[in-house]
Amino acid sequence: GSSNVCSGHGRCLQDGNCTCDSGYRLSACQRECDGGAANPCFGNGNCQEDGTCLCEVAYRNYSCSILCPGGPLQPKICSGHGVCNVEGVCICKTGWIGRACSYLAPWVVSCLALLAAFVTLTIVCVARWQYYKHLRAKRRK
Repeated sequence: GSSNVCSGHGRCLQDGNCTCDSGYRLSACQRECDGGAANPCFGNGNCQEDGTCLCEVAYRNYSCSILCPGGPLQPKICSGHGVCNVEGVCICKTGWIGRACSYLAPWVVSCLALLAAFVTLTIVCVARWQYYKHLRAKRRK
C-alpha cells in the first residue's frame, strides 16, 4: 500500500472505500476536520462527513471555537434577550444592551420610571376624584 491510499489518514477496506482516522473525512480521508485532526471542532461539536463542524448550541464559528456570551455555563445564551451570530456576537432584542444582552437600555429604564410615575399619579387622581364625588353626594343629602 502506498501512503497515498486514503491520503495517509485512514485504512483502505476490501471494497476500495476508506475508513478514516479520527479527525479526517471525505471519501479518501483527504479533508481534515475544522479545528484540526488532533482536536476536531475544538471539542465543542461534531465533525460531519464533509469535514465541517456541527457546533454544540453555545458555540459558533466554522470550527466551534467561539463561545457565545451567556453560554453554556449560564442558563441562557445572550441572557435570553438576543441571538448569537456566527461570529459569537449577541444581537440584542430591542431595549436590551451589553455584550450578553443583559442590561436594559437607558431609554427603557426611563420609560419604565415614567410609566410607574404615571400609574401612581393616576391612582392618586382616581382616589381624589372618588373622595370629592363622595363629599358632593354627602352635601346634597
